[in-house]
Amino acid sequence: ANSKNVTIAEPLAWLPEHKILVQGPIPEDRTLKKLLLDALAQGDEADEELKRFLAKTAGGLVELHHSGATSAQAATWEDELAEVREVLGRLTSAVPALSGAADPFLEDIERLGAETPTDPPVSGHRSFRPAQVLLHGDDIGFIDFDGFCVAEPALDVALFRATARDLAMSVLSPDTPVEARLARVDDLCEHFLASYENLAPISRLRVALWETLDLFTNVLHSWTKAKPGRLGNALALLEQEIARLPVS
Repeated sequence: ANSKNVTIAEPLAWLPEHKILVQGPIPEDRTLKKLLLDALAQGDEADEELKRFLAKTAGGLVELHHSGATSAQAATWEDELAEVREVLGRLTSAVPALSGAADPFLEDIERLGAETPTDPPVSGHRSFRPAQVLLHGDDIGFIDFDGFCVAEPALDVALFRATARDLAMSVLSPDTPVEARLARVDDLCEHFLASYENLAPISRLRVALWETLDLFTNVLHSWTKAKPGRLGNALALLEQEIARLPVS
């Protein structure tokens, strides 16, 4: 509430029967998602403003994470794996030919996740994406705290990066070679993570693990949500991320 770096909507009421959180207003000119899409539709010269707001967003997220706010809800790596497997189960029940295809990948990811120490839990947003960041002049604000929980910081950082990658690949010209598109997106996501690291420690491997699961979920949703046009980009992003992991 006293932050000079990020505005949080004031909670006014909770309606448990409808699971609705009523919040006060936050000034907004546009969302970070809109800035991201607009900048990527232009040339590299548009990235300077975007990177400035990515750094601001990372700073605001660090402040949220280390605010000391608590929640009875916790989100864990095991929860995320179980949810991914549930989505995969729905898909394979509809398309039996896919049964078992992802098992080696998920087994490697699960093993690596179990072997990699987690960062201490923090105050987590849980659905932190560019659309949840509001811009007003030079200021930023965060919204949509209905999923607020306690979790390792990699959950929020990875989801933000995975979503930014997905959005970026959807707007960058398909005439541009996929390697060039991936490189530009990489540069922006690295800037966000490095800006976070400048203010608070975070395990890069934990971020990569969570991000890989998020990108895999995007691949699954290309099928389950009947969005085949997203599948090519989703697979390219997932393959790039898997290649970086120390898995077989």
